[in-house]
Amino acid sequence: MEHSIFSFMWKYSRRDQLVLLVLTLITFPILYITLELPKRIINDAIGAETDVIDVFGMSFSQVQFLMVLCFAYLFSVLIHGRSAHAGRNPEDGRNALLAAADLALRLNALKSPDLKVNPAKIDGGGPNNVVPDQAILRVNMRPMTPDAMAAAEAALRDAISAIQRDHDVHCHLYGGFNRPPKPLDAAATRLFELVRDCGAALGLSIGWNATGGVCDGNNIAACGIPVVDTMGPRGGAIHSSDEFLIVDSLAERAQLSALTLMKIAERGTV
Repeated sequence: MEHSIFSFMWKYSRRDQLVLLVLTLITFPILYITLELPKRIINDAIGAETDVIDVFGMSFSQVQFLMVLCFAYLFSVLIHGRSAHAGRNPEDGRNALLAAADLALRLNALKSPDLKVNPAKIDGGGPNNVVPDQAILRVNMRPMTPDAMAAAEAALRDAISAIQRDHDVHCHLYGGFNRPPKPLDAAATRLFELVRDCGAALGLSIGWNATGGVCDGNNIAACGIPVVDTMGPRGGAIHSSDEFLIVDSLAERAQLSALTLMKIAERGTV
């Protein structure tokens, strides 16, 4: 009989305890970020006592800083240059807005069949007689595979390093890939085939297409659970002024979802 609970645990589960300790230490940064970000939003952005907030030597209004924090899980690049008079000594300035535009073009050039890139917004600038000393570039990157995701992140950091060198500015990268790629693996293929067969039973022709969209299904699939997206109503021209929905497809897609769920319940598995 061991003299204490600690002695008993150490003797019979030492390896497990050490593994748990390492995992705890590894997850602390993630826990800190998830707890720190809401606090920063409330205290530093919404509850700021001044209209101007300084971050890494850059000044933001409350609204600008709030937007940066709220988009922290996407890619945002804060660029800090140097202000100067546009007529008297522009050569002494470091144009952050120009650096952001250059970075947007370089990232856009990374597009490939395995990577979609959308430089979405640039904030910055001020009076037209002042070289702008700060800018924020927001960009959306959608890799199709884990390898493409790793390559895209490395290319992003390389591009930022080149911008800092070529424009003599300082850049700070925020965010990351919060929706991992969702390839059509064996389990997802079985689920799709079930959906296709259910559609055929209802007189519907169901096909598969790689759309490049992302959703919570990407995170679910990353956990090893098969996912089929876009079983909702049919339509087109998504995210545009011409977007439309085919009303008659509401009933047919509801039937498709119900039949698929029933078949899964009958089988007990996909």
